[in-house]
Amino acid sequence: MKKASRNLILENVRGNYVYLNCRSSKGKIGMQILVPAKSEMHKLILQTQRDLLIEGFGPSAWEERRAYKLPLRDPRDDGKKQDYYTGQMFFNTSYFANGGDEFPEVVNPAGKLASPSDFKSLCYDGAFFHVDVNFYTMAGKDGGKDGLAVALNNVMLLGNGEKLRASSAPATTVFAKFADSAYESSAETGDADDFDDFTSDTPAKSTSMSEWDDDIPF
Repeated sequence: MKKASRNLILENVRGNYVYLNCRSSKGKIGMQILVPAKSEMHKLILQTQRDLLIEGFGPSAWEERRAYKLPLRDPRDDGKKQDYYTGQMFFNTSYFANGGDEFPEVVNPAGKLASPSDFKSLCYDGAFFHVDVNFYTMAGKDGGKDGLAVALNNVMLLGNGEKLRASSAPATTVFAKFADSAYESSAETGDADDFDDFTSDTPAKSTSMSEWDDDIPF
C-alpha cells in the first residue's frame, strides 16, 4: 500500500452523530456526514475514492473496489431505515489529536472560534456544517480490508437544520405523565437544587485514537 490522501472542503453538509467538543460513549470525536445521492458532492467524493484507490493500491483497484473498505456508503446497504437517510449517502469521519489539540478547531458562522453558546445553538445532529476533511489510504486492521478512511480537520458551524430525533415526539410530551408540579412550585421559590455552578463543557480526557473504526457510528 502507498500512503496517499486528498483534502476536501465540503460545504453545507448535514451532520449526524456529532461529537466535536466532547467524546462519545465509545471515546470517539468526529461526525457522520450525509451527502445527497447523485449530487455534485456525491460525484466529487466518488472521484476522490477512485483516485486514491488507484494511487494507493494499484491501477486495478477501482475495478476491484468491492475488495476494499470505502467510506462513502448507501444507508440501504446498512439497513438504515430512518427517514433522514432517504435520498442520502453517508460517511463517517474522525478527529485524531496526534499530540495536538484534543478537539478539532471549530468556528461559528462569523469565522470566530465557537463559544459554548455557539455549540449549544448550532452544533447538533441534523445541523449543517462546512467541513475540512482528508480522505486517505489505510491498511486493514486485525485482518480487515485495506481501503480508505476520512479524517476530520476543521469545522464551521452553520446550524439551520431540523434536529434528528430518535423519538417522534419531544421530551415534554414523552414524559408528560411523570411531570411533578410540586417541583415547579419549589423552583419558583428557590428551593430546587441550584445547578448554576455545574459545567459539562470540559469533558474528561482520554487517549487519542490511532485508527478509525468506520463501522461504528460513534
